[in-house]
Amino acid sequence: MSIPYSNANGNLPPGRHTTAWPEVADKLGTTARRQILLMGLRHALLDLQAEGCQTVYVDGSFVTNKPKPVDFDACWDITGVDPARLDPVQLTFENGRAAQKACYHGALATAGRRRKRCIALAAAG
Repeated sequence: MSIPYSNANGNLPPGRHTTAWPEVADKLGTTARRQILLMGLRHALLDLQAEGCQTVYVDGSFVTNKPKPVDFDACWDITGVDPARLDPVQLTFENGRAAQKACYHGALATAGRRRKRCIALAAAG
């Protein structure tokens, strides 16, 4: 499945759009800033995979055509995750998630709220 864009603002249409890492890297890594965010997202995906996570959802301005998003927003499915293996930074939400942004260049949360527009991909990337 491919990542669709539905309007002149580059926003995703409503729904979950499942894809794999190569397409995410290709379609969302279009600027130097986005390349930095992709490196952080990849780091987060690999860490979450090692902890047992199978699916991560990415949304926010990073999944639009905005040339310089500040960060990425992602949430991860807790199914299969071994809590004992979690990196504490993944559960640190203070100061606007500063610790997460320093480590991954993005914000992480457990998947609890329904995402209106997101890209779903395997934690393995």
